[in-house]
Amino acid sequence: MDFVVDHQGRLLACEVKAGDSRAVPSHSARSFIDAYHPEEVLIVNRRSFPPAEVEGTRVRHLQTEELAGAVEDFLAALL
Repeated sequence: MDFVVDHQGRLLACEVKAGDSRAVPSHSARSFIDAYHPEEVLIVNRRSFPPAEVEGTRVRHLQTEELAGAVEDFLAALL
């Protein structure tokens, strides 16, 4: 993971890929999910895939310009 947001006991993890990613999370992302059970994982890259769920964690693929809004939405969810 490139960065993790821990907000009031909720975890949001983000993995940034320089190029295109695959529709399934990487091995390192899966390992992080297994170990920490974040609420959501954002995979930032140039490709778009439908949201998925991996072991109770929501996984979304975003383009760079969508990242700030996704983090803001995560932080605002408890306000």
